Amino acid sequence: MALLHRIACVAAAAALSACASQPGEDYGIDSKKLSTLQATLWTDPGGCDHWVIDDGAEGYLTARLGRDGRPVCKGPGGAPASVAKRPLEMTLWTDQRGCQHWVRDTFAEGYMSPRLDRQGRPVCPGAVQPAPSETVTLAADALFDTDKADLRPAAVSELTEFGQRLGQLGKNQVLVVGHTDSRASDAYNQSLSDRRAAAVAAFLRQRFGIVTQTEGRGEREPVASNATAAGRQANRRVEISILN
Repeated sequence: MALLHRIACVAAAAALSACASQPGEDYGIDSKKLSTLQATLWTDPGGCDHWVIDDGAEGYLTARLGRDGRPVCKGPGGAPASVAKRPLEMTLWTDQRGCQHWVRDTFAEGYMSPRLDRQGRPVCPGAVQPAPSETVTLAADALFDTDKADLRPAAVSELTEFGQRLGQLGKNQVLVVGHTDSRASDAYNQSLSDRRAAAVAAFLRQRFGIVTQTEGRGEREPVASNATAAGRQANRRVEISILN
């Protein structure tokens, strides 16, 4: 079950115990802490809602999504869905790829999540990328063990073949994108896809000197239905786009 849906259960105090105890829905990070999580909502200047959670040990800031997986946005100037216990002062940070992230710093701990548009896509106004000339899709199950981001021995062989072919083509820049199925929480899947993309990129960079960019897109871009085992397997993948 996605993190945002589990948090929605937390926010509804009367339904908390029922939400936490439903079989098959309690996956991913902090699944054992449902009874202790306290969630508030913050509405950004664009009118989109974000869950802010603090369990006393660490904190989270994540976009509030609707049933269709898109951010819940009331539009600029929309009334906040709720008022947090303390004023939330957020700033925007732009990463090296030109993508923006919402950041909150309490001086004791911090929160950060990608800034998303209304279609659930990262907002990257500073990103300038050449159009890919070719995209190679690799099955994540062949590259990694379940829930892991360490390359398997078989992956080394496959990526070595790819790197050699790239050299023969005279290409040396790629974009590596990680994808997952929908099991576990949205936050967990995002982290796993980030780490898997980084592992593939690190191998290509260290072994062949290939200039790499990485993105993790979690469960947001499925190519098949997550309702079946075959569909979930197809969604667990790493895409390598040749840039030049």
